[in-house]
Amino acid sequence: MSSLLLEYLDQVYRAAMRRDQARMRELLEHGLAMQLPGEVRAEALAIVNAPRASLRAPIRMLQHRQRIVQLEMDTPDEDDEQLELDLRNERRAKAALGAND
Repeated sequence: MSSLLLEYLDQVYRAAMRRDQARMRELLEHGLAMQLPGEVRAEALAIVNAPRASLRAPIRMLQHRQRIVQLEMDTPDEDDEQLELDLRNERRAKAALGAND
């Protein structure tokens, strides 16, 4: 899902940078547009509607894309073994602290 969302974000980015209003409307009507935070959507529309000479950068859009990339990298694999927590030592520590009260 995230790779599909990344491709969608790349298309939104390209449409914004080309100031392609028709393509941006088409992309924002797509089902994946629901995944865009409001600030990213607003920024994309502002860039598309800005004059060609505008130097506005898609900061929010790129930050959102980077978060998705980072989340995808942190997703555990099916082959990753599950980490086990040793709670016995924690219970002993709590019991020792409770005994000192």
